[in-house]
Amino acid sequence: MKFKLTEKRLIRIISSYTDVERSSIKKGTRIKEDLGLSSYDLVCIASEIKEKYRINEEKDLLSLEGRSLSTIEDIVAFLN
Repeated sequence: MKFKLTEKRLIRIISSYTDVERSSIKKGTRIKEDLGLSSYDLVCIASEIKEKYRINEEKDLLSLEGRSLSTIEDIVAFLN
């Protein structure tokens, strides 16, 4: 069965990389502008998702940084 990354799961992971309160992070929250996450943070988040949920699609996960995925919703849609 393929893992489905939900918005709630992604927000839980991302919130540990930012000072923004988890309750303030919504699907339209912009990763860099609103949360201040760097490219390095995105690589760390991709690695955590891969490790935590045993996803073997490394190319797709590492594409998080290189694609124009600017919101929480964009990332969830891309990974699902």
